[in-house]
Amino acid sequence: MARYLPEVYALATLLLLSAQVLVIRAGNRHYSAYSASQIMTWGNLVMLGSYGLWTEPLRDFTVPAILFYAGSGVFGYTISRTALYLGYERVGAARTTAVHGATPLLSSLMAVAWLGEPAGFWVFSGTAGIVAGVWLITMEKSSGEWRRRDALIPLAAAAGTAFSMICRKKGLLIVDAPAMGVAVSCLTAASLLPAAWRFAPRMEGTRCTARGGAYLALAALINSVGQFTLMRSILTAGVAYTVPIYSASPLVVLILAAVFMRQRERLTARLAWAVFLTVAGAGLIASARHGLLG
Repeated sequence: MARYLPEVYALATLLLLSAQVLVIRAGNRHYSAYSASQIMTWGNLVMLGSYGLWTEPLRDFTVPAILFYAGSGVFGYTISRTALYLGYERVGAARTTAVHGATPLLSSLMAVAWLGEPAGFWVFSGTAGIVAGVWLITMEKSSGEWRRRDALIPLAAAAGTAFSMICRKKGLLIVDAPAMGVAVSCLTAASLLPAAWRFAPRMEGTRCTARGGAYLALAALINSVGQFTLMRSILTAGVAYTVPIYSASPLVVLILAAVFMRQRERLTARLAWAVFLTVAGAGLIASARHGLLG
């Protein structure tokens, strides 16, 4: 069982983060994106910080570990999230989502270059399959005018997300404290997000009803557990294996929406290819990790 524990962590992360998306989507009319971002960030900080205070070796924390975890908050929660919403505004949601889908490839390349993780041909092939599947699910025609250089904005979001995973792994290698590591990231982001949001002036500011708060509290709880399993998967399986697996979230969201919200997608050739590529890609990555492909 221990041999397959990294896959259990990765799949748990995939399911939890997909379920969190579904909860946020269900209540999105009750709050703005900014309020959701702040409440989710503070929810992670309080829940995981409280758990970490009781269970993790705080005396082992060093300045480099804190800096790496804080870096994850800067690049992942702050830069990536701000660039993502700015991309929605400047480039359009469809184009932004498609470009941001390159995150698994970027994270795998960074993991090989900076962490020395052994990701070979089959891992990159599986990652490419997942990216292609996610692209087929999320890519739609976008209307409106946009400048080509604005495409750098969602690319910056993808790079920020990928690099934040490298920071997380670096921090975990110094001190194995996944809950407090995320808490440090969230504390950093919570301090920076109000200033970063000024770069997306057209985005709505603070707005959250009592019912919206209930949705976000549930989403924050699910996300907190998902962030913990993500950290365990990054440490035990590696960035190059973990990020592509949980990046298949758009497919799982479709399935969960069909089961729990009765939002059934019409089965098209495009969707069938997306399912095949995503599942095949995940299978290649898992098989490669266990040496089944030579």
